[in-house]
Amino acid sequence: MARKYDLDWLRVLATFAVFSYHILMFFNPWPWHVKNDDTGSIGVLIASLVIGMWIMPLFFAISGMTTSISFQKRPVKSYVKERLSRLGIPLLFGVVVLTPPQVYAESISHQQFDSSFLAFMGHYFNGPYLDIGGEGNFAFVGLHLWYLLVLLVFTFVTLPLFKRIPAKKDRSIPAVGLLLFAVLPLAAAASLVDIVNLGGYDIAFYLVIFLYGYYYFSTESFVRITEKHFVLNILVAVLATSLYILLYMQSLYGGGFSERLAFWGTKAAASYFTMMVFFTLARRHLTGKNKFLVY
Repeated sequence: MARKYDLDWLRVLATFAVFSYHILMFFNPWPWHVKNDDTGSIGVLIASLVIGMWIMPLFFAISGMTTSISFQKRPVKSYVKERLSRLGIPLLFGVVVLTPPQVYAESISHQQFDSSFLAFMGHYFNGPYLDIGGEGNFAFVGLHLWYLLVLLVFTFVTLPLFKRIPAKKDRSIPAVGLLLFAVLPLAAAASLVDIVNLGGYDIAFYLVIFLYGYYYFSTESFVRITEKHFVLNILVAVLATSLYILLYMQSLYGGGFSERLAFWGTKAAASYFTMMVFFTLARRHLTGKNKFLVY
């Protein structure tokens, strides 16, 4: 099976977008570990809304697609071993090495600690870190590496399903199902489910996206439909994104049931159709490799 360089490129570019998003977090009005004094820029807020809308769903969609490829290439035991080494080891390294300085910086910024980093390390395992400004210090999810933990959990949660119902490259998907009805489960997961919210969505939303990536985004039907309706996907993505920003400015994300459903449904649609556009552009223009990508 040929390597999907378009997915590699999307993952690289999305990683750069993550860095950009985290830089914006210093300057937007949302809670963060360390904040700038001025957080009132409307441009920064809109950029944060737009990038945050699709960035983590894109990672989980790509993960679902690459998991589909990986699961077909190796036995189940090898697949599980690969997931543990590729996800578990970096996560453990992040929790032990990368995360403590970040929690320390937050504690200093929020005036929760006033001594040296070495002194702080004596308190690092004092309670679980559950939220910015909280009482616990031990960031067991790795702070910004929470994606690795969630993906590792998805690996074991979905394993029985993947063994029972394998992915099919030639699975037939009606265009109306892919372009319209596929948004409904995402909207429901985003607006009705409240398990754990990470990166702007509940983990149930990411699970649906991950399953879409595994079963549908890797199929030939997906390629044909997204190519055929490329312009339509762009229009819907732009309109849904604009409406999402407008609804956010009206603070409907915290309103009643109908307001929340409208807000999260619009955000889910904006994210979904933006990803459709990105996948098509990547297939068209990012199909080769070079030294930078290999690195």
